[in-house]
Amino acid sequence: MRDRTRYTILGTLVMLALLALSPMTTAIAFGASGTNVVQAVPAAVHTSSLVSSTPTCETTEICPYQMDNAYGFTILHNNGINGTGQSIAIVDSCEETDIASDLKAFDSYFGLPNPTLNIYFPQGSCTSNYGWGPEIAIDVEWSHAMAPGATINLVVAAEPTFTDLFGAWKYILANHLGAEISNSWGGAGDACGSSTDKLLTTLADNNITVTASTGDSGAWPPGYGSNPANCLGVLGIGGTSLDINSTGGYISESAWSGGGGGYVTSTKEPSFQSKVKIDDPSKLLGKPDVSADANPYTGVWMYDTPDEGGWSCCWGGTSVSNVLWAGFIGDVNQIRVSNGYSTLGYVNPYMYLSIYGIKGSSALYKADMHDVKTGCNAPLGPEFCAAKGWDAATGLGSYKANALGPQLGDTSSA
Repeated sequence: MRDRTRYTILGTLVMLALLALSPMTTAIAFGASGTNVVQAVPAAVHTSSLVSSTPTCETTEICPYQMDNAYGFTILHNNGINGTGQSIAIVDSCEETDIASDLKAFDSYFGLPNPTLNIYFPQGSCTSNYGWGPEIAIDVEWSHAMAPGATINLVVAAEPTFTDLFGAWKYILANHLGAEISNSWGGAGDACGSSTDKLLTTLADNNITVTASTGDSGAWPPGYGSNPANCLGVLGIGGTSLDINSTGGYISESAWSGGGGGYVTSTKEPSFQSKVKIDDPSKLLGKPDVSADANPYTGVWMYDTPDEGGWSCCWGGTSVSNVLWAGFIGDVNQIRVSNGYSTLGYVNPYMYLSIYGIKGSSALYKADMHDVKTGCNAPLGPEFCAAKGWDAATGLGSYKANALGPQLGDTSSA
């Protein structure tokens, strides 16, 4: 049965503690040579130990059908657009996990088809448990919920170092494991790095979209971003608080206080941002690019046997918003392939220049996106607040999947 003991008080304390230990915090380990190795951490936030024998689908305890309704996926899925024929590559780090059986339990309860799930270990099998079990459950289950027809390729790095995690990207590319790479993790650091930039260029040349969480500690201070979301070649996903009715009908969104975002001091503003005149007084690369629900108080249910004993709520963080977009891209790529087009690839320029337009003037912006105009991300540095058009709290906003999906899918140049 459900356990709400001290739910509000303890939930707040836990969330604050996890925010303090989010991807915006530098984690240092020591490699074999004794040199410092910057580690990445998951971008998941949990409000409390709310458990149940079965999920209770409420406006603040969200189930897949509610998320589908809120963002327009129901229309896509009812029309057969569900990621069929596509593969979503998910990069995480080691933990012994029962994800295959947990996914079956998740699917069985919510009436979802059980997909092909492949698990790869590019640096060898796990020798340590880094505590990524809940992250893996969220990533696999919720990307699948948004693209129930897609194959899921989970690529597990041996250690949560950038060397191993970016090595997973290379493994995905070399083995053709998906036209998108989902990264619900990050580490402190403003500079993307020339080697990572080159890898992202290669991935873009192969029509692979890379998404990443912008972090859960709010506004980025100058010189302190969340890597790899702060890379130019990545679609950086920020966070919102989603207000829905009982069936998931969309009411509104606001910036989530923990959502990462800001300006990347090491990278000049790209032309696709300068041409549309985003709010960018320093003329630097602005992030996030887009957003979706990430507030754990409007969070999601997931099923994780080893760590949570089964059903657990409520999970949020930009881990959730990132995989909501990853699943969406799987749906888009199904449309594109059916039209004889290449998969989506590096979509950022098209999102700004064609979907958004100068200061949000494109007719497609209102038709395809939710412009989030209220709320602020809590500051590590300067606080950024949502406003009309692009902002450093929510980017371009969240999607109307039933409109944006066909727009991206039916446009060869997207």
